[in-house]
Amino acid sequence: CTGWKSIQCTGWTNIQCTGWTNIQGTGWTNIQCTGWKNIQCTGWTNIQRTGWTNIQRTGWTNIQCTGWTDIQYTSWTNIQRTGWKNIQRTGWTNIQCTGWTDIQYTSWKNIQRTGWTNIQRTGWTNIQCTGWTDIQYTSWTNIQHT
Repeated sequence: CTGWKSIQCTGWTNIQCTGWTNIQGTGWTNIQCTGWKNIQCTGWTNIQRTGWTNIQRTGWTNIQCTGWTDIQYTSWTNIQRTGWKNIQRTGWTNIQCTGWTDIQYTSWKNIQRTGWTNIQRTGWTNIQCTGWTDIQYTSWTNIQHT
């Protein structure tokens, strides 16, 4: 991991990360992570994150991420995620997210996403999602959002 600047991470509790392979994180700037609890991340492979700027993540609780493979995040800018609770993401494969700008996610609760395959999201701009509750996404295949 190279080029990290101004990282502030406070209040992390019960973090378990096992089996990470080939992690590359470059050019992160002004990262703020507060109040993370009970994070479990297992079996991540080939993660590449480049060019993240002004990331703010607060109040995440009970995060479970398993079986992520070939994740590539590039050129994320001004990401704000607050108040996420009980997030479960399992079996994501071949995720590619490029060119996201000014994403704001607030007050998501009880999100369950399972069995997503070959997700491609490109060129999203100024996305605002607020007050989502009890979202369940299962067995999505070959989703393309452009």
